[in-house]
Amino acid sequence: MNPVILEEDFYYERVSQQVAKCRDDAARIAVLKQHLTDRVRPNNQAVLNIFAHARYFQDTFPEQYEAFVREFAWQRELHMQLDMVKSQLSKEQKLVQKISELWPEWDWRIAGRTDRTPEFYSNRMLDSLRWIAGREDNWAAVMARLCEIARGRLQNRINAFGQPRTATITASDLAVLVDEMRLAPPAIQSPPPPPASQNPAAARNANRRRRPKVLRSARDAWKRQHRGEEDDVEIGRAGSAAPLGDDSSSRVSFDPDGDSGDELDPSTRRSPSPPPPRNARPRPRRPNRSNTNDPPRLRAQYGRLLRDLRRQATLEDDAISAEANLARLVDLFQRRRTTQQAMQSVQQLLDNFPPHWQ
Repeated sequence: MNPVILEEDFYYERVSQQVAKCRDDAARIAVLKQHLTDRVRPNNQAVLNIFAHARYFQDTFPEQYEAFVREFAWQRELHMQLDMVKSQLSKEQKLVQKISELWPEWDWRIAGRTDRTPEFYSNRMLDSLRWIAGREDNWAAVMARLCEIARGRLQNRINAFGQPRTATITASDLAVLVDEMRLAPPAIQSPPPPPASQNPAAARNANRRRRPKVLRSARDAWKRQHRGEEDDVEIGRAGSAAPLGDDSSSRVSFDPDGDSGDELDPSTRRSPSPPPPRNARPRPRRPNRSNTNDPPRLRAQYGRLLRDLRRQATLEDDAISAEANLARLVDLFQRRRTTQQAMQSVQQLLDNFPPHWQ
């Protein structure tokens, strides 16, 4: 047997020996997934903590820091970890700069009746905010919608497995808003605004009360996609609110230019048309489109199912990161593995569908 030269080879051999004790390949795969799930997030936090200590050391005591690094036995490993964090921070700072350019008036606080500003904005949260800011200019309406989603997540705990109980905005809340905006129909070019009224205060109040069209259509599309679920978990109390569209059927229309005298003059009043005879020939029924031999729409249905599973996986990852109880972690990992297997099965079905299926 050849001697092991590299340190990584040593760990590889040790993993091979440990995994070889498992009963089958399924158990080996489960062990490998479990190890990666347990180590990636804590190790990333540990590296960020090392970088924070080194940066404070260097900023506060620069001479002592340089002397420490010169004499440090793991100097090369320290520089490798610090360089890795610098690359990550550079990407996050670019995201922050872009979001600030798109929303210059936003102060990075998410506050309604309750302050829901997170302790920090993770990389996933910054990615979602950058995507949302590129499609919606009204940042105040976005923050209000995020507060509604967080309030609904906290108030309605039915089928809420994996959803964190923190009162602040989480990456899963931003993922819900991203899904809503993706399901929204494309925006129609709106006509030019009417001329300003003589009362500027009334015009400002009207603009302040108007909800952006993108978020309104996103919420309506989300409700149509999840019609029949329990109280629409994500929108919270907003699910019981009246619809935003105008009900034109309940209003009485009045034409100021019409001539109402014809209705008051009996000579010009039209007599109502007589009812049709009972033995009249019934109208032919229109063919039911559902009975035609159209290709099945399984691709769209399974696509929605796959998106729901991905969102569930995100919630479960957040719950795993926030959980400290070991027994609870075991249950969370088992559920997360089940969700992953379901995602793989649905993806395999989608890949094997015939091309003409919608």
